[in-house]
Amino acid sequence: MKSNILVAMDSFKGSLSSIEAARAVEKGLRSKLPQAEIRLLPLADGGEGTLEMLSHFFDLELHREPIEDLYGKPLLSKIYFSEKIAFFEAAQAAGLQEKKEVFKATSLGFGKELLLASSLSPEKILLGLGGTGVNDGGMGLLHSLGLRFYQDELELRPCLDSLFLVNRVAGEITSLPPIVVACDVNNPLLGSNGASTVYGPQKGLGIEDIARVDRAMEGYALLLENHFDKEVKDIPGAGAAGGLGFALLLIGAELKPGFSLLTELCGFEEHLAWADIIITGEGRFDKQSLQGKGPTELARRGKKKNKAVFGFFGQLIAQSDLFDGLFCIQRGPVSLKEAMDSENTKINLEMTATALAGTLKAGAKLL
Repeated sequence: MKSNILVAMDSFKGSLSSIEAARAVEKGLRSKLPQAEIRLLPLADGGEGTLEMLSHFFDLELHREPIEDLYGKPLLSKIYFSEKIAFFEAAQAAGLQEKKEVFKATSLGFGKELLLASSLSPEKILLGLGGTGVNDGGMGLLHSLGLRFYQDELELRPCLDSLFLVNRVAGEITSLPPIVVACDVNNPLLGSNGASTVYGPQKGLGIEDIARVDRAMEGYALLLENHFDKEVKDIPGAGAAGGLGFALLLIGAELKPGFSLLTELCGFEEHLAWADIIITGEGRFDKQSLQGKGPTELARRGKKKNKAVFGFFGQLIAQSDLFDGLFCIQRGPVSLKEAMDSENTKINLEMTATALAGTLKAGAKLL
């Protein structure tokens, strides 16, 4: 069977990078379809893996400078610079960790990374916004850029705990180049679809804390909207990354759907036009996957072009007619640790791809 197959995998978070996953799929496909033309591309939507995708398509210079993670632990920035544009992602300095002390977590390091990117004098900064462990409404980011937060005369450390106390804001924001944000969600800041309710629990927020945190976030948001004379808390994406979307909107950043922005930048349309079959996937497919996540949006684009689209996922708990086939790659009941083991994931992807390739080959013979 001679087909053009595009393998564009998102990362399997905590297990495989986009390209590692794609190579495992390719290995399985070639075992049954040795004559197929296969292209491997990394896929991201603004969250984890965005830099991997950009560095695949562009010649980027890496800048490493000392910053801190969301708990104040030292690490190095990871800023990519390509002539006129600086690229980095929030998950570098504020990424979700096994440790989940969400009330203490801060986006200070992310703000410092933004300042470092600005110091390179780019004409534009592109941010990947997703995969964070913070829920501080961007307080740390804004502190790094020049704002100070107070309870009366007491200056506060920028973190979620301080949202319950803040009643005064002072200072001005450092001048920055234009900022474009690749945002993979469209949640507002507050309410039943807001940052704390939807994403807080995965960052360590107890269910019993959601209502009071949302009230504190509302007071904080109103204080900042008054300071900036802007109303942005209800804009889609304001709730991204624990409210970092809200803070970035306040300072004039432009939020764009991550998948559309990145695929346009990287010329994905050419590869979609070339392909007969598209294979994509990531660690988990659920209801949130239907809200702008990379594999689903790629499937949507593929179906508009009448391509056959298949999805491989580590966990499959939703369905979508955008795919011609959805596959859970697990071989049986396993623990989370076993499911996320990188070698197991490679084997599972390879075996799933081999099975699909055999089906495609048999189908071609029957036609």
